[in-house]
Amino acid sequence: MISTKHSHPLQRVTLEMSLKPFKSLQPEAIEAVCTEAIQQWLPLIGLAKSCSVLLWTADGSEILLWDGDLQHEIEWARYIGFANETHFDHIKDRHNPTIARFYTDEPVRMTYGHLKYIVETLKRIAAQRFGITMEVGATFDAGPEFAYSDFKYKLHPEINRAELGGQYISLNAQYTVVCSWSKLHADQTAYAAYPNGIPENTPFGEFLGKQCASFLPALGFDYIWFSNGFALSYFPWTYLGANYDGTQLPLAHYPELSRKIMSFWDLFKHECPNYRTEIRGTNFGTGMDLAKDFIPFLELYEKKYVEFPPPNSPWGALNYDFGLEMTGYMSRIAVLPGEIFPYRFYANDPWFWQNPWWDLYDREPHDIYCPLSVARVNRSG
Repeated sequence: MISTKHSHPLQRVTLEMSLKPFKSLQPEAIEAVCTEAIQQWLPLIGLAKSCSVLLWTADGSEILLWDGDLQHEIEWARYIGFANETHFDHIKDRHNPTIARFYTDEPVRMTYGHLKYIVETLKRIAAQRFGITMEVGATFDAGPEFAYSDFKYKLHPEINRAELGGQYISLNAQYTVVCSWSKLHADQTAYAAYPNGIPENTPFGEFLGKQCASFLPALGFDYIWFSNGFALSYFPWTYLGANYDGTQLPLAHYPELSRKIMSFWDLFKHECPNYRTEIRGTNFGTGMDLAKDFIPFLELYEKKYVEFPPPNSPWGALNYDFGLEMTGYMSRIAVLPGEIFPYRFYANDPWFWQNPWWDLYDREPHDIYCPLSVARVNRSG
């Protein structure tokens, strides 16, 4: 049990976890993994008033494909390397070692029912054995790398295109991501929220919202996390954007672009109003986000669609861009939707071959001390 006699310097600790530790789906094996995961992090959990687990199942396609049947199998993130490799410009050879491969010889075959049991078990073990009230969050990522996705690249590739000003925009990036304001073509497949299929020109925000409103409670999730700039920018990984191509600015009209971004949020929150939405954000600061993509942060905050600002970017750890990480972080928390702000430590990467703690940080906590130094700055400076 965690002692509650001391003060809590942290509001919440969120542990990010993939499904890779679950190498057996027997109930006792699932319980053992959940127990070990919580036990290992008890010293950190004990510093906080509350605790969450952000569960990285796949790339969010498990939400898109959800039809209400717990017996259906999930294509989950059981790989090391880049999935959907044909959608990356930098992978030219099918023998490229960065292409996704199984992380173990025989990964388990996961169903929605198994996922539901894992979520239930995390909460139950946390409460019964450790006295912790735990939330579990679902994830949605707009990119191709985490798991193979028939929905994104075979059934509905149109969601990876962004229309603006009557034409589709592209900056020849290495790969494309799901555009939040895209519209889906008609589809006769049965989905949980669309048992008779998807009507032509269904907005993606409406579709995702309805699917989340079914998926999240059915599997026991408490909130959803939008990863890697999704629902904010169609160009989250580059300093270029819909309004800036590297040589010219402006290229877009603010009312049109900001309205398209907000159209996703209005539709999503209308269809899924009862679940908190958290955002990872782009890799850039608020000024760059506003200039290159016209992201309407203030309206998102005023409508209370987002309760917390995005955390710090992991680029300090990955690229040694500490200045960009720090300026971006401080600009994000200069105006808060609430009274607190999140901080994220990129300790482990369960998708790729590198491990940041061993391979990038040199086993030094600089990406804890450096970003968290901003906690010493108050409203008066």
